[in-house]
Amino acid sequence: MKIVVEQNNKRIKITFQQNSVVGSYEIAKAEDFLGVLDRFIKKRKINFTVLKNPEFEFSNAGFLTERVIKAIVLGLGFHI
Repeated sequence: MKIVVEQNNKRIKITFQQNSVVGSYEIAKAEDFLGVLDRFIKKRKINFTVLKNPEFEFSNAGFLTERVIKAIVLGLGFHI
């Protein structure tokens, strides 16, 4: 799974890419990432095991945003 994170001003645009399945969401803060990830996986019926080796791409994102998003994804992948 590839996760693309773009930050413009105070909004964060998250794009998930899993093979041909793509989902794009916009959130206000990095802490809302878990809810967005959950919606994407449930809506597309994707198995959580894709989170074991995610590929991240950050564009114009702050250090704290990167750390929060990586921690959430890697934490979920660890418990699967």
